[in-house]
Amino acid sequence: MIVMSEYKAGYAQGKSLYPYANYLINNGRTPTDWPMFHNSITHDGYTNSIAPNTNLTCWSVNWDHAILSSPIVYGGMVFISTQSSTYAVDEATGIIIWSVPIGTSATPAVSGVKVFIGGSDSKIYALDRLTGKIIWSVTTTDPIYSSPVVHDGKVFIGSGDGKDAYLYALDEDYGGEIWKQKLLRVIPASPAVAYGKVFVYSYEPNGGDLFALDENDGSIIWQRARIADGFNGQRLGGTPAVADGMVFIGSPDEKLAAINESTGAEIWGTNLLGPIYSSSPAVAYGKVFVGGKNGKLVAFNESNGNAIWINDIQGVTYTNASPSVADGKVFIGSDEGYIFVFNETNQTPSLPSTTNLIWSYTTGTEISSAPAIANGRVYFADMNGNLYSFGECAITDLNKTILELIGEFWSISKTGCSANLFQDVFQVGHVATYNNKLLLRFNEGSGSATLDVMNTNNGFLNGSPTWTTGKIGKGLRFNGINQSVIVNNSPSLNDFTRLTIEAWFKTSDSRNKSQYLVCKVAGTASGPTCSYGMYINPGKNAIGFSAGIYETNSTLNAFNVSDGNWHHLAVVVNFIGGINRTIYFDGERITNYSQAGTTSYTSDPLYVAAGLIAKSLVDFNGTIDEVAIYNETKTYEEIKRDYLIDGVIPSRYGFELAIKAGAGSGRDCLGNTNDWDTIITNDCEQSKYKRLLTTSKHSISALKNRGEATAATSAFGATLIRMDVWN
Repeated sequence: MIVMSEYKAGYAQGKSLYPYANYLINNGRTPTDWPMFHNSITHDGYTNSIAPNTNLTCWSVNWDHAILSSPIVYGGMVFISTQSSTYAVDEATGIIIWSVPIGTSATPAVSGVKVFIGGSDSKIYALDRLTGKIIWSVTTTDPIYSSPVVHDGKVFIGSGDGKDAYLYALDEDYGGEIWKQKLLRVIPASPAVAYGKVFVYSYEPNGGDLFALDENDGSIIWQRARIADGFNGQRLGGTPAVADGMVFIGSPDEKLAAINESTGAEIWGTNLLGPIYSSSPAVAYGKVFVGGKNGKLVAFNESNGNAIWINDIQGVTYTNASPSVADGKVFIGSDEGYIFVFNETNQTPSLPSTTNLIWSYTTGTEISSAPAIANGRVYFADMNGNLYSFGECAITDLNKTILELIGEFWSISKTGCSANLFQDVFQVGHVATYNNKLLLRFNEGSGSATLDVMNTNNGFLNGSPTWTTGKIGKGLRFNGINQSVIVNNSPSLNDFTRLTIEAWFKTSDSRNKSQYLVCKVAGTASGPTCSYGMYINPGKNAIGFSAGIYETNSTLNAFNVSDGNWHHLAVVVNFIGGINRTIYFDGERITNYSQAGTTSYTSDPLYVAAGLIAKSLVDFNGTIDEVAIYNETKTYEEIKRDYLIDGVIPSRYGFELAIKAGAGSGRDCLGNTNDWDTIITNDCEQSKYKRLLTTSKHSISALKNRGEATAATSAFGATLIRMDVWN
């Protein structure tokens, strides 16, 4: 159980699991990330985050090696690579969270729980985002200069040693090769993904070409040759940016071009910038922003290439740095170590000017990367190994509790509202969901029954298993002989089209027998089977799932099911068109398998920890906690999240706060008694916050059983304010 009055804001800050808490922490601003080079798979270099108006420095950190990589921001952490190592630092403070000895000039990318890096050792890595632990790595035959892009379960990244260059599409979870395509000799920058295509530049000594590949199989759709596009034998510049049906890319022969994404034909080209080497264009507000070697930063009309304004600062050059755009501002670093922030408007057309300079900063050494912008801050890195954070430093008091932030939101931040609504909110967050069908937390600690805290599928202890310490709170210890938990049959436990089962367990048993953690029994003429069930086999160090006569199991290589430690087991099944199942162990996908067939349901009970005697199985010997069943297919990221937070979160729909409303009414913002539906719908400027607060007709029978509600508050039981604080 999460107690809002105990958890500090600092616990939730920057964590994507707690979007509403971060909304409050950021004073009513939705949290933002910058998860890869130039922020998105299209590399447009734009975000809707606010951005700093001054050069106030929140923090800086220094390493001994040059930084060509651009910083990225995700989930309260900033990731950066030097020539020797990759680091994760705390977004709020700059404190180093972890580091790994993987050096690169490329920019990392984050997707869910993984950080992807192309190392200078010719390996592609997937790291655990929270710990830096290597999840998988793939060795290529060539050096890697390309920054990865992650999309639709695939990691796109290029390599090349001057002889052969390949673009790879790897499985995001395992690193397995989905396809690779040979291009020219080097892929120097990141691919962009849009319109079902992967756009990537590759060059050889005589020049370079822009390619469009099929995202699914890697086949070449079109190749923009250097002669046809007028690049005069010069190789192209940085990473392409894609927007509004066009691919924007520059070249060292002073040309910026807009290419038709469908055909590869040139739409427009311009020669105002001087050589464009590694500077990648940013696209926002109908403009294309790019810097050149001649020191000009130009805003072009996106549709026709006409210059809208030109910024020209004497003695400044932009060889490698790329601009980023947010909040009406353009951020860019220079070869001379200057950081400039310009207004994206307010310039005299086609006339060199600096009238739109908002602020600047001097680092003293070359900046060769693109800034990252997130949550009101901007991050720059330089060649002396410095990473800078500019912007608001103290957004809120992180020692305040989540409940205090909620109170301030209503009583301070909102004109005309009082603390009355806040005072009528329970000081406890409880689990609420529409897709959870069973949740046994085993927290009673005594007695012969255990409560299903989400529904009415309560369990009864068979054979007197022992109450003990669980993964979270209490748990149940089973002797492996004649002890189990029995949950009587109910419609909510049958007829699934989508299914997720999760549980925590620990055992030191070594028997070479399958031991079911969960089994919904289905009696047949040949003896009991499971309509659905998941099990372990300690003797084989294996985990498995069964549905009727169909069964899947997998031997673990990197894990040990019977080492006496807590482990998380989950199975996700889609019964549409067959039995399509994926098994997870400790947050990692172990196996997935699909086959034709179906399962059947009977009026038999669901068992926890019971073996099926007719199949010569044995009862589970060990401790079990947090058993959950859903009629939805959880994603890999959701399963990983459940493992990392050391407990089962019942649903993606989140936690809710119950209104302590007495007999169906409460005080509104003026202190008047009113119906809660009216208060939530109409009062306190609710129209501005309907995406945060919604009413929900949810039964509170489980809450009553736990003493968290004493009376029904309306015809449907209670009005709840649904808040994604702990979703």
